[in-house]
Amino acid sequence: MKRNSTVARDTETDARLELIKHLAQEVAAAPVNSREHHALSAAIRVEAGAYRKSLDTEQAAATHDADVRPAVEPGSLNTRRS
Repeated sequence: MKRNSTVARDTETDARLELIKHLAQEVAAAPVNSREHHALSAAIRVEAGAYRKSLDTEQAAATHDADVRPAVEPGSLNTRRS
């Protein structure tokens, strides 16, 4: 059964956010300036970048699917002749 692509994107975005939350809890418990702390901080930066990209993708898809109206409405000043 094929899933709706919007649902898959939402699930991916939600999963990334949950992972970032989990990593933030782990980094809070790790000793500052430890290798573990630095590795977790790096993982958070990587996941945050991927999360932002997935949000951008969702926004682009939502914009693409939106009802687009013409920039110039029929009968506007730009289309009337004198």
